[in-house]
Amino acid sequence: MNIKDLPFNSRGTIDLAKVTPISITTGDRASVPLPPGAVKVNGDSWPDGKTYTGDVTLTWAHRNRSLQLGLALVQQDAASVGAAPEGSYTIDVLIAGTVTRTATGITGTSFTYTHAQRLADDANLAHTVQFRITPANGALVGTIRTTDSFVMN
Repeated sequence: MNIKDLPFNSRGTIDLAKVTPISITTGDRASVPLPPGAVKVNGDSWPDGKTYTGDVTLTWAHRNRSLQLGLALVQQDAASVGAAPEGSYTIDVLIAGTVTRTATGITGTSFTYTHAQRLADDANLAHTVQFRITPANGALVGTIRTTDSFVMN
């Protein structure tokens, strides 16, 4: 798309014919996948500061921009809309705020982070853990959801 930016100040605006057009590429916001809903860690919507022993399972519900057209707003804790996401999810595991593990191409609604993986990623069990879920549809990336911090031991 070619646009012309018309600057103005207290002296007025420049003549449109004198402005050089610039080329821009617009984003495809309408096609960006929606973030997942009903995100839970071991069944807890708000795991803030909790301690879990053993493996931890992250779960969520699909949201589908195409299937939700014309529907009323979908509640945060509602079940999945559609049987599959519009693309896939990437899950990042953060320990003490640093990404230590990434899983890509996930099309289901759960991810299990084992205690053995936790120890391999960082043996200091006092460090907090978070999950980050990124919905992607090709090159389009939706809003990233990050869980509260929790402890695994």
